[in-house]
Amino acid sequence: MLTGATSDIRFVPAVFSTDDLSAAQLFSRTWDVIYSMEETGAKVIAVIFDGTSVNRKFLTMNSNFGNTKFVHVTMNVASGDSRPLHWKNKGAI
Repeated sequence: MLTGATSDIRFVPAVFSTDDLSAAQLFSRTWDVIYSMEETGAKVIAVIFDGTSVNRKFLTMNSNFGNTKFVHVTMNVASGDSRPLHWKNKGAI
């Protein structure tokens, strides 16, 4: 969900069901959304997800850390300013 820090904007740019989705597919689709958001001027600073196995595998593709209980930070390669991007596992729903 895109939430404005200095405006009232609230927008859901994408929702992916992981029932029939591999971590590699999720990786590609998520980064497509992040790039699209950055191109429109939105500054993506965090991605939050639940604790499904696909999401945990996805996290390891974005981070060198294996413990998904904590926030992990990687460089937001979609941003022009090398801003960090935070990944947060909120636990299984």
